[in-house]
Amino acid sequence: MNKPNTFFRFFISFAFTGALVGALSYIPRAAETLARADALAQTASVSAAVNQAASPFAKVELGARAAFVFDISTGKTLFDKNASAQLPLASLTKLMTSVMALALVPNYALVTVTPESLKTEGDSGLRSNEQWSIKDLLSFSLTASSNDGVSAAAAIAGSFVSNGETDEENKAEFIEAMNAEAQRAGLSATYFLNETGLDENAEISGGYGSARDAARLIAYAYRAHPELFGATTQSESVFTEENGNRHEADNTNKIVAEIPMLRASKTGFTDLAGGNLAVVFDAGIGKPIAVSVLGSTKDGRFEDVKNLVDATLQFLQRNDL
Repeated sequence: MNKPNTFFRFFISFAFTGALVGALSYIPRAAETLARADALAQTASVSAAVNQAASPFAKVELGARAAFVFDISTGKTLFDKNASAQLPLASLTKLMTSVMALALVPNYALVTVTPESLKTEGDSGLRSNEQWSIKDLLSFSLTASSNDGVSAAAAIAGSFVSNGETDEENKAEFIEAMNAEAQRAGLSATYFLNETGLDENAEISGGYGSARDAARLIAYAYRAHPELFGATTQSESVFTEENGNRHEADNTNKIVAEIPMLRASKTGFTDLAGGNLAVVFDAGIGKPIAVSVLGSTKDGRFEDVKNLVDATLQFLQRNDL
């Protein structure tokens, strides 16, 4: 009767010893696995930091107070700097003026340049009683940043929604329509006080918006009316109004030749705004990109946008690879 007990005790002892050995051998394996996982996590963290530091955008130095870059086709943000800050838009306002004018005025309509519209600050060469097709006048105005051109367009467009008897009354209704359209388009930081973007006085700008809104606005305008923007991609263009008067439009964007596949551009500059610039360019087939800078200098805005365009192309090429 002792033999079975002895065998049983031997069996239990053997099993316990095996389990203990197994457990002890698992400890270094588990520690090794945890160490390897920790090393991988550290490597991933270092890799992410290196990738972020190596991003082409990380090397970009901007003079602008705010900037925004986004992929129009996907809506993905590629870069932002103070993108939500509400700043003066200056002549970027003319983008919404153009969109709203074409929403109200029939394509066949002719716009008469009135003496009242010529009182607007700046002289782009327009003459009283000239007659322009609405699209030609807006394209000319976007390219040359013509204040009297958009003033004439706003007056005629406003007459379609106003019972006013003067250009000023009609333009007041038109500006209300511009603001309503900005809200419909989701440009929450944007509002307008006039159709040109000129400063109202030494303290109040003619229009306000964010860098994010400005990029989205030029994308919105370009997609709605690409035909308006061909001239904005050329250094100079010639327009002929209905009476045969020829007008040369010198592009206020001085770097049109330096942006590959440029599709649309608009400048802005006032004392309050500083230098603004918004562009749309193709970074590849079906890859339109919008870039905006606000609050730069008169010359610095061009360098800022050029640097952002270059960084965007490098960034997309690296990520495609």
